[in-house]
Amino acid sequence: MNKVIRYAAVFSIAVIIASALYLISFALIQKSKGNEVRAYHRLYKIENGEKKFNYLGIVSPVQVEGVKLVDTTLWYDFSVPYPIAPKFKVIAPSDNIEALIAKQLADMLADSIEKMKYNLILDYDRQALAVREAQGIEAPKLPKPSLELSAYGTASPEAGKNGFMASIQPGVLEPENANVAQARVERTVPLVLDNLKMRGYDSVTVKSVTSAEEQFSETDMVDSTTAVAMLPKMRYVRIFGPVTLKQAQITPAMAPIAFPIELLSVLGLLSLFLLLWNRKKTVAPVVEEEEMQQLQVIHTPYIPSKRPHRYDFLLVLLIAIVIAIIALIVHFWKFFLGLLLLFVVYQILNAAYAFVKKSVGPVVYWFMKQRAYWATKPTACKVVVTALALYVILTLVLVVTYLLGMWHICF
Repeated sequence: MNKVIRYAAVFSIAVIIASALYLISFALIQKSKGNEVRAYHRLYKIENGEKKFNYLGIVSPVQVEGVKLVDTTLWYDFSVPYPIAPKFKVIAPSDNIEALIAKQLADMLADSIEKMKYNLILDYDRQALAVREAQGIEAPKLPKPSLELSAYGTASPEAGKNGFMASIQPGVLEPENANVAQARVERTVPLVLDNLKMRGYDSVTVKSVTSAEEQFSETDMVDSTTAVAMLPKMRYVRIFGPVTLKQAQITPAMAPIAFPIELLSVLGLLSLFLLLWNRKKTVAPVVEEEEMQQLQVIHTPYIPSKRPHRYDFLLVLLIAIVIAIIALIVHFWKFFLGLLLLFVVYQILNAAYAFVKKSVGPVVYWFMKQRAYWATKPTACKVVVTALALYVILTLVLVVTYLLGMWHICF
């Protein structure tokens, strides 16, 4: 048990140091790139709209995030269906339904622009977003971009004068439907602009406003029931266009820095329990004097009985530790992959150092022994020194290139 605790202590110290270095390095790298860095605890999360205790925060209690501003170009394309226009009468702009549709379009566009990007490659326990939401962190204040907006309105093809089935046939166009589609989009666009202005988007350029009556295709014309079911999808207002903006990219990072403390606490309690358990000595049964004489006659010495299955508890403990380590590796495999890569890089650097020492050392030693000779030939001396320096620099460049490649793959 002492060996188990000793090995667990060494492992725990290594994990604590590696976790602390990992978080500090992540923060320093984000700062060096000019990104904003935040740190906060992970003891609470938002789940199903409620704030709950995050049990995984006991293992990884600290979350560090970098906020990077990325220049990007988005193509937005949103549409909202319109209700039917009885007798080809368009709903007035002040009507709640039309205002609601315009607000939905404006909100969808504004939300897509203000939406943050998340780089969750380091989120090994899948709790980063829920923890971040529990902290109530506000989105960074970014300048509102200029917008280019194109709008397209439609009307469904049904009409009353020639009968329902005759009016929805492909190629049959009704002027009333075209007028409804045009009036619908022309009245909706100003309301969309007003809603965008309320969200802070003052610079909006309307590139085009078009409309048309939607038509069924030959394959759609099955029966009247199918046609009626498809009509609501043929009445809508659509806005689309490109937008160039600055978008916030959030990269959260965490490490199981508290797991070793909990592991050592459990092992410490178990070792204390085992210590108290082993101190209980087996009490020999009381043997009467007459029985003792009989035992002496038959020369059968008394041997105190040992407690059976004395080490079963240690076996159970060992199995539990193995299961816990396997679960830890499965749950935090990215972190352990990083540790493994760091170990591999360390071994490569060790080998590279031994190679450089073995290959360059004799050359330097030989050069120092022959310094008197080389002193008389300054040109040759400069050539050798220059070649040696280039060799060392090239070796360092290769090592740094490999380290950067490993960093990119791991992080």
